[in-house]
Amino acid sequence: MRFLDNNDGIVTDTTTGLVWLKDLTGLDYQTWEEAKETCAVLGVAGGGWRVPTVKELLSLADYSQYAPALPEGHPFSGVQSYFYWSSSTYVSYPSVAWRVYLLDGGVSHRFKGSAVCVWPVRGGS
Repeated sequence: MRFLDNNDGIVTDTTTGLVWLKDLTGLDYQTWEEAKETCAVLGVAGGGWRVPTVKELLSLADYSQYAPALPEGHPFSGVQSYFYWSSSTYVSYPSVAWRVYLLDGGVSHRFKGSAVCVWPVRGGS
């Protein structure tokens, strides 16, 4: 089983070792800076949350699925089929960051002042 529901609001991805917030309800439409702050103060299961890298977000994508592009039978709730911020800044333009579109798993970039969803993660880089 890839995802282990820890029954405390978090899910461990046994493939990557990353720990993801299980319920994303209310974590939508934030600027990049607001997303970073939301993760920093999130107290679920002891805290230590951050905005994932684009590579970490893409590790969740299942391109055979649509709306959302997540593995069948995943344990997450409140997931929007919308864009999710990554912590990865677009190198040529520091005011822009990469984001993943969970409708289909696509990747694009957007100005950090735009309103996008956030999916807190722990562990990894």
